[in-house]
Amino acid sequence: MDIKAVVNRHIKKTLRKRDFWFTILLYPAIAAGYFYLKKNEAIYQLVSGTGIWYLIISFLLFLYITAIVTFENIEKRLMNKVQGDKLKIKQDEWGHK
Repeated sequence: MDIKAVVNRHIKKTLRKRDFWFTILLYPAIAAGYFYLKKNEAIYQLVSGTGIWYLIISFLLFLYITAIVTFENIEKRLMNKVQGDKLKIKQDEWGHK
């Protein structure tokens, strides 16, 4: 068993998973946004004074869900286009119109 081939296959499989990309890109972005809000004195005083941390956290969660849904819709459309292109190529090969 070739270790390089196994590792290569697992790396490629991991890179194709959207969960991996959301973990690498979106979670740190949300955390950075939260820490920015917490570090910014004017916003921190406003949020602390009114006690709306739950609103800020729910807004960040809303952005995360929106990003997931948008990504899934784009991915679905691209997959349908690829499948349609493959079908068209097969039909052209077979001589159908």
